[in-house]
Amino acid sequence: MGAWLSGSRMPGPGRNEVVPLPLRLALFISAVHLYDSTKSFCELKIINRKSNLSVPLRSTLLLNCTIELCPDSANLTVTWGRMQLGQLMPINVSQIEGYDRKKEDKLMVVPLIIHKLMPEDEGQYLCKVEQRELTSVGHIISVHLKNASETNTSQAGIDNPQLGPETQPSNPLYIVAGVVGVGLLLLLLLGSSLWKFCLKDFLRARNSARLKILQSEIHYQEVKKEEEVTYTTVTISERPADALVRSSDTQGSSEYAILRFEPPPSLSVSRTTTVNSSHYFSV
Repeated sequence: MGAWLSGSRMPGPGRNEVVPLPLRLALFISAVHLYDSTKSFCELKIINRKSNLSVPLRSTLLLNCTIELCPDSANLTVTWGRMQLGQLMPINVSQIEGYDRKKEDKLMVVPLIIHKLMPEDEGQYLCKVEQRELTSVGHIISVHLKNASETNTSQAGIDNPQLGPETQPSNPLYIVAGVVGVGLLLLLLLGSSLWKFCLKDFLRARNSARLKILQSEIHYQEVKKEEEVTYTTVTISERPADALVRSSDTQGSSEYAILRFEPPPSLSVSRTTTVNSSHYFSV
């Protein structure tokens, strides 16, 4: 490069010419400028996606055209339009509002607001961005109308143009059905808990009654056995102890005599013992 700029001859067969220095400088500056322009080239881009929207009649429609800006965004023109017979027909400028979302994000949002949608507002919408010789066209957003008894407001997102949640009147039948369902569920749970509690107490009382009856039967059987058993005790002694014998006379008076029993003799002999006119016989 340095030799080429210093004025050396151009190598090549049959050529022995020297390129003038001013021409060489002009070519060098053009090459550097072309390199810088291709390196810093920025393309306008609309980052909206294709969408199909269904909105109520006489509601408010909000569509957003989100543009990714280049460092030099001067002389930028944004146009909202509706497709008619294959051509983009611009929409009234009073319905378009432009603002910068965030400068550091390098995004620009141009919304389209249509109040009280009518049947003639149904169609395909898109936005177009122009900057000098650069032009960018966004995706088509299809808007379909549906009947509605009340006016609802629908709003599209900034990055993803679509209608936001609509505020619709709740159906009283669904509310009543939900309340009744919840009540039945609570009653079912309460009844199940009470049934388990009552059944548990009933089984416990029945088992306790059976246990008491069984204990009573066992006690009755034990008492009956004790009454039926008779214990007989026989005591035999070779030398019986002294005994008191009651004697009575004819006058009704009585007295006691002490008797001492002796073993009988070896032979059977009858003897008689008289005590106070009472006869006792022993053999």
